[in-house]
Amino acid sequence: MNRFQDLQLPPSLSKALQAMSLLKPTPVQAQSIPPALARQDVIGIAPAETGKTAAYCIPIAVRLSKCPGRSALILVPTHELALKIEKFWKSFTQLSKELTSTLLTSGTAMSQQVTNLRLAPRLIVATPDQLVEHLSRGTISVSKTEILVLNEADRMLELGFAPQLTQILRFVPKVRQTLLFSATWPKSIDLLASKYMKDPARVILSQESEPLAKTKPATSAAPARLLKKSATKLNKSSASIKPALLAKSSLPQFRSGLTERG
Repeated sequence: MNRFQDLQLPPSLSKALQAMSLLKPTPVQAQSIPPALARQDVIGIAPAETGKTAAYCIPIAVRLSKCPGRSALILVPTHELALKIEKFWKSFTQLSKELTSTLLTSGTAMSQQVTNLRLAPRLIVATPDQLVEHLSRGTISVSKTEILVLNEADRMLELGFAPQLTQILRFVPKVRQTLLFSATWPKSIDLLASKYMKDPARVILSQESEPLAKTKPATSAAPARLLKKSATKLNKSSASIKPALLAKSSLPQFRSGLTERG
């Protein structure tokens, strides 16, 4: 793939890329997008600012445009990264108004998040702690997630989100497409991929093999006591939630099957 035009995207998406002056894919995009469009799981290892956001947003938009009623879920380590992804998504889908999105992060009031969820957004961008909170409250279902993205997976593990990822992955459908992107490839990524992905295509553009240095999450990593509380609530609620009740819910259902260069 030498040009985005080669992908034969839906006209609305193709025009949006042109309006964003995105004509030629970066290496991670050129190697990740074709297998992702073919519905294959993908592991993409590449440094920051190499185009990973578009590498998964383009396949998501194409799939959702062909699958009414289906949704996608992107998990990220921080509120700031979620904002960056949503900014790209809104520009990319500016001519595809049905491809709505919302954020579930600590940077948005919970009441506003619930209101946004009632509008049945097609794409959810969330930090793991906030999504677990919604699952424990019963304000969301991820049963119709078509594509799951684990973005900056190394940072999510580094920030201690492994327990929340395990909880979330109990609720998403087993039949889904999973895309995992990371700046580094520590052993923990291999373990995550082997547990939750099926024969993934591997795109390796980074030589780094060690996790990133530990950093404080700006707003998204919840204190341990809050995470413990959410986990307890989730375990109680998951035992009592009946599929029939979720199916009748007016809240959105999710099932499985971005700088512009970020």
